[in-house]
Amino acid sequence: MLSCQAKFRRNTYMSEESLMFAKEMLTVDPKMRLSALAVSRHAWMNKQRKEIVAIKRSKLRNML
Repeated sequence: MLSCQAKFRRNTYMSEESLMFAKEMLTVDPKMRLSALAVSRHAWMNKQRKEIVAIKRSKLRNML
């Protein structure tokens, strides 16, 4: 890691899209790396947001 090189082991639970997204965020060259704004607007992030299901507070209280 000190030489700014990392190898990713292929995990069966990570999609190709999520691996590419991680690599784009971890790029050493700041000019090539995704900005915070670009990360927040990335298709993978937006896809994940759509899969989040809202739960009403009243239902959460009943779970306690």
